[in-house]
Amino acid sequence: MEKFNWGIASLFVLSTALASAGNAWAQESSDGAAQVDEIIVTATKTGQQSLQKVPLAVTAFSQAAIESRGATALADLAAYTPGFTYTFNGPWSITSIRGIGTNNVFAGGDPSTTLQVDGVYYGRTTGANVDFLDVERVEILRGPQGTLYGRNAIGGTVNVITQDPGNELMGRLKLTVGENSLIRPEGTISGPLITDKLSASISARYSSRDGYIKNLMPGGHDLWDENRGSVRGKLKFTPSESLSIVLGADYTKADEYYNGYTVRLSPVVAPDGFNPGFYETAEDFPDQSVVEQWGTSAKITADLGGDTTLTSITAYRKSKMSLEADLDFTIFPIFHTRKFFEDQNQISQEFNLSGKSGGLEYVVGLFGFREHANSYFNASLGLPAFDFLLTQGIDSVTKSFAAFGQGSYALTDQFKVTGGIRYTIDKKTASNIYGAELFVPAGDPTNGLSTSVDQQPVGTGNIFNGQNTRHAFTPKFGIDYQANADTLVYASVTRGFKSGGYNLLVDPALLDTAEYGPEKVWAYEAGLKLRLPSVGGAFNLAGFYYDYKGLQVNQFVFSGGQVVQFVNNAKGAKLKGVEAELNLKPIPQFEIGGALAYLDTQYDGNFPAVTTFGGSATTDGNRLSDAPKWSGNAYAQLNFGVGSNAKGHLRGDASFKSKVYYSPDNNDVLGQKGRWLFNASLSIEHEPSGLEAGVRVVNLTKRQYIYGVYNAYSAAGQPGEPRNVRAFISYSF
Repeated sequence: MEKFNWGIASLFVLSTALASAGNAWAQESSDGAAQVDEIIVTATKTGQQSLQKVPLAVTAFSQAAIESRGATALADLAAYTPGFTYTFNGPWSITSIRGIGTNNVFAGGDPSTTLQVDGVYYGRTTGANVDFLDVERVEILRGPQGTLYGRNAIGGTVNVITQDPGNELMGRLKLTVGENSLIRPEGTISGPLITDKLSASISARYSSRDGYIKNLMPGGHDLWDENRGSVRGKLKFTPSESLSIVLGADYTKADEYYNGYTVRLSPVVAPDGFNPGFYETAEDFPDQSVVEQWGTSAKITADLGGDTTLTSITAYRKSKMSLEADLDFTIFPIFHTRKFFEDQNQISQEFNLSGKSGGLEYVVGLFGFREHANSYFNASLGLPAFDFLLTQGIDSVTKSFAAFGQGSYALTDQFKVTGGIRYTIDKKTASNIYGAELFVPAGDPTNGLSTSVDQQPVGTGNIFNGQNTRHAFTPKFGIDYQANADTLVYASVTRGFKSGGYNLLVDPALLDTAEYGPEKVWAYEAGLKLRLPSVGGAFNLAGFYYDYKGLQVNQFVFSGGQVVQFVNNAKGAKLKGVEAELNLKPIPQFEIGGALAYLDTQYDGNFPAVTTFGGSATTDGNRLSDAPKWSGNAYAQLNFGVGSNAKGHLRGDASFKSKVYYSPDNNDVLGQKGRWLFNASLSIEHEPSGLEAGVRVVNLTKRQYIYGVYNAYSAAGQPGEPRNVRAFISYSF
């Protein structure tokens, strides 16, 4: 374990000094000044706490904050969270926190950032960009969460908490329309069925929009459309004051021509005479996906008395996905994913016991998880006289068990120490059937094939079977000092772990090994949280240093004349940075704030990396992928009266991200220069009637940028959203 970084130690000393200053400041300004708008979170699993009292780097969004930013899904919050990036690979979500993430989205691998919805861990990134249906708040925890959350929370974790139904009848209807024929109706209703005993809620949304990426191929379909629907329901049963049972169910289906990699960053493998613009493409094969997901859960909470609570969360989830893709980015039938199908299901169970005893606040628990992911993959490689059909059958089973506990003990009224540990057992079994078949195309893409493109190959080709079991202890040590009611200083040392996996999209005969090892990290963090009553605001500061071993790196490898996605382990990586957040509301009519993040990342040592388009031949010292050195956001909102019973809200948002690379060799072709994005909105609400209407402009300055790269036979980028205008009207009761 490397020594504690002096920059973090210095930040802690500075935070302590600021705490003393903050103490005097708070005393001087306690004369009835504006109060801070509190955000209540449950990040530590020990009950509800003010965000400013939690000794963690957490960015939280209340329902009102989500609405004011026009966010309809998780990806929309990335620009407002320091150190958090969110991109896509077709229907898969790719998240990164403080430079730690992975685009290995297939069976056999795991995300680096965990997602929990109402306490239920989502094992796959397929469709993880969850729609915000009746959401109460979102909490984004930065840094390893090795003692409390699920499995593999090495980069951080995202908690989405939806509203529980209650005794009050309430609801909302909303209609959003916009450019490209956008139409998005949604609604929610919640209320009692039996007063004080049984309540229910249901929410639904449907979204339809034409694609804004124009396909120049005659008869080709435009990309990045919307055609999806979601529904979520809850039942809350309260048989007594000490017991509550919440049953939840959700269903989502999307059938869309998704945002493929359409911006040509290098010459295509075969010139087709087209030169598409930024929001254009020329493809002969559809980039289309169908994703269907559903799940059920039961959360039982029992008050055992004496400040002790027992919670059980049982859940089952299922996901089906199929897609087709054009991977040569031309009008020619060169390299196509003809069918990728994945059928996944998971079951999870968590028990945790939380409470207080004297100066001790604690949570202990057990977590169990089983996931089965089965998929097949068929891709055709077109040649002048014949074609190859590459076929794969993939099967992966993951079983994970963990026991965890964390406690904070108050040595004095102001000073606490925290200790925690998690013991994890991860067992994975995986198999891969891989083969290649020659055929002569004659109009029908399956002509001459003995294997249907809609059927998983069985018993042919090169066969791989693997099994491994990983054990990990992930402790945490922390201290925090509550200098006064408005000032918190904290520091922590945390061990993080992410399980290893298998390269199941690779022919086992082409590479030395199909298995890659786990990631491990020691993470050091210090922070300061200040409430600023005199200006109705809050200021949070966090500094961190990470020492990584075995960082999993995903890249496209040329092997045996084929392009394959391959994950291997880098020797290590070093990361350090500082994050600051400021929110002010000096008067009820005006709000202002933002965040700034500095991130310094580098690979420690060399590892086999693909070098294309002028990239570095060595990786030692290179920046990690999708890890901007600087990023931040700022906002201002003016609240004003309109007549006697209405009020308006005028808001502007800006976000910035400095240059990023999307490959470990740090070449400029597979990167994106620094860019600013601007959004603006205006809304008016009439409280007596419950009516509200507004308009929002996204990407006000028409900034063109990419936020992901695919590097196969040529390179292409995924374009960010162009400027568009949306309007909405809603009715609440």
